[in-house]
Amino acid sequence: MTNPKFSEIWYLSMSVIGGPNLLTRPRYAGLLARRLNASHNAKQIITRYYTLLPDQLLLLIEPVKIAYRDWLEEFKHNTARDICKSLATDKEEDRRAWYEIFVNRDHNGEDIFWSKTEAHQVASRNQYESFQAQMFNAPVKAGYVNDGGAYPYGMADMNRAGILYEEMEFPEDSRGV
Repeated sequence: MTNPKFSEIWYLSMSVIGGPNLLTRPRYAGLLARRLNASHNAKQIITRYYTLLPDQLLLLIEPVKIAYRDWLEEFKHNTARDICKSLATDKEEDRRAWYEIFVNRDHNGEDIFWSKTEAHQVASRNQYESFQAQMFNAPVKAGYVNDGGAYPYGMADMNRAGILYEEMEFPEDSRGV
């Protein structure tokens, strides 16, 4: 059950089939950023927090003008199509071969690209902060950095992916200001 005073926020985890070192490559991070930023600029969603791992996208989003499930379906389809199209012409032969042999062998790469998607509606500030902490620490847990604040594809120190976001503001934080 959600809190009626708490905005509709969703935690989203999307994993690429086969766990490749892909999404933090500038070419592919840029494709994800363009789609997220277009949704943000069109006020379909507000990206509240994100972490981009080589094989996984973690998001906290707030739907604005579109139902969450409709946005997610469109986002997954469009990003899978964009990334698969780019992989088919990738200059890196190993990445292109991985795509052709592993992902697109049955000519359905766009359908299976995002192999695992988890979504949870956030019910409280505590739950939001818990998801945010998990996202902050995900690069540490995966062994990419010793400090989540030093990870370049998250929001702690830099925004190398160029994803637009608005940090969450909680009503109780603005009382008496």
